[in-house]
Amino acid sequence: MGRKILTYALSALLFLGCALMVLLPLPHKLSKAGETYLCLWEDGTSTEEDYFTTYSALTGATQDGVGLLREEKRGVVLGSTAYSALQTALERGDLATMERTDPSKLSRLEQAALVRSYGGTAYYAGGAFRFTGEGIAEGELGSVDRVALIIGSLPANYLETAGASRVFVGSLAEFSAEDLMGSCVKEIAAEAPYAVMQQALVLETAGGRRLIAAPAECTELTLPRTDFVDRGALLPLRSLTSLTLPYAGEALRPTSSRATEFAWLFADGDGFSVPQSLKTIKITGGIVAAHCFYHCPQAETIDLCGIPAEDVSPQAFEGLENLKELHTSRADLRLSGFAAEIAPCGCTVYRRLA
Repeated sequence: MGRKILTYALSALLFLGCALMVLLPLPHKLSKAGETYLCLWEDGTSTEEDYFTTYSALTGATQDGVGLLREEKRGVVLGSTAYSALQTALERGDLATMERTDPSKLSRLEQAALVRSYGGTAYYAGGAFRFTGEGIAEGELGSVDRVALIIGSLPANYLETAGASRVFVGSLAEFSAEDLMGSCVKEIAAEAPYAVMQQALVLETAGGRRLIAAPAECTELTLPRTDFVDRGALLPLRSLTSLTLPYAGEALRPTSSRATEFAWLFADGDGFSVPQSLKTIKITGGIVAAHCFYHCPQAETIDLCGIPAEDVSPQAFEGLENLKELHTSRADLRLSGFAAEIAPCGCTVYRRLA
């Protein structure tokens, strides 16, 4: 409720600011060194400040304007039309708009906000580009906070070398889980036909929705419902501890027996590499075939609640040396060293005896 009230308050301030800009006379034309700015604060107050006092509260560029924070109080300096166009282009990786927008027409504070938010972004389109505050320049940045793949693919190990924690995938990009190997990416953003659902990157294709990848730094992940998944889509997630997925294997109803294994998500060349940290697995649908968890000896808890008993093979749980608890609709499993009890949902819960 508090967040909603805060949002309404800021929206009202933005409306008031726009009204003031219309009703008040235009400010005198000043050099950038002598610019002043109308700062609108979330408590309903406004101040007119010079560059240096405003810059001390600068947080970065927002869609509405220059974001401010002073003594835990948020504020904004409304952006010009040119600023809004350039901010949108920098966020989406629109190189054409970036190149035709003249940053010299922006206020000094607007330029500073855009550099704060996007100066650490490497835009990649057959080569690397960066925003300098004065325009777009070609060349590598070294270590960066964000990589925006605009068109085509990234060079091998680009994200790992760049050290980026955020990635933007453009509509003309060719992105795969392999791009995330060894990286420290925590967040992915994308534009159609790509999309981000529940942290995961998906691609809308003629054949259906396809799971591409997920941030390498994820430790807990719930995958969205897709029609099929890329082989090795989650291989870069080496610290994953808990995973919930709509089905095991390649698709809800796979066409080959090899594509029914849970480890399909962690395929590594001709083999599989499920992270040793992954202890908790929950599958909500599909078929749990024989040897489904063959490459998951580290798994401790498996939840298959909601999957019909006839879709769960009794041979699915072979090789689970560290299994402590299994929740399934099958009541006829013979698991040595386990006690069984009926759960409120009607499933059987098998727990390893101490």
